[in-house]
Amino acid sequence: MEYNKLCFHGTHKNNVSGILNNGFTASSNEVDDKYLGKGVYFMEEDAKASFNFCLGVHKMDRDDIRVIKVLIESSNYLNLINTVEYDEFIKIGNELKKTLKEAGKSAKVTPGIVLNYIYNNHDKFDFVRHCFTIPCVTEYKTIRRQNIYVCVKDNNCINIIGEESKKWED
Repeated sequence: MEYNKLCFHGTHKNNVSGILNNGFTASSNEVDDKYLGKGVYFMEEDAKASFNFCLGVHKMDRDDIRVIKVLIESSNYLNLINTVEYDEFIKIGNELKKTLKEAGKSAKVTPGIVLNYIYNNHDKFDFVRHCFTIPCVTEYKTIRRQNIYVCVKDNNCINIIGEESKKWED
């Protein structure tokens, strides 16, 4: 299925010029291994979620946060929101754990490690897509907000549109 959506990347204001002129640089750190692995992270169709991620997770000052708008286009992606693709991801992760255990290696296998393994050892894909639940801070506890994260592995699917001009208040 063709994917063609606006996505948003929150960053520090000092990074904007470099991104607009040279493109994105994939992240690679321990935090990414807990989520969707090495890549460039975006929020699908939700600029404010990207802003809030920088504010809450990266503890940036709100005046330093900028949001880059892009169009991501591809038919070659891993959609972990889809049950069949999610089940295959779990199967490969369990096989990886078993292989490491049999080899006597003590490795913590996180989602990001599994996704990096799939990308490097199975079929390459342009990006992976998954949703994460945001903690509920209102009285409407039965309706939880979901953010759809897109972690791009191959920057060729990214078309940079520019900086989002909106600034969000509390």
